[in-house]
Amino acid sequence: MRPAAISTGSPVTMEESGELPDGPHTFLETIFPLRNERGDAFGVCWIGTEITEIKRTEEALRQTAAELKQAQHVAHIGSWHWDIKTDTG
Repeated sequence: MRPAAISTGSPVTMEESGELPDGPHTFLETIFPLRNERGDAFGVCWIGTEITEIKRTEEALRQTAAELKQAQHVAHIGSWHWDIKTDTG
């Protein structure tokens, strides 16, 4: 089976998760074809970046937003935004 980056000729980006001794980790992976002077693909290059902390922070923000929404619902209050400079909300 040929890697999608070779088959399509385009970079492929995906997230993958794996279990490490300190818990789950997430990686952002980009795979793209390597080409010779004629433009023929002869291999692939893989670049992986660990984004575990970013994913954990995003989840914490989602949780905080959900808790705030629930608290506003229970208290029968809401929130709003007003930009004084532009007088828009």
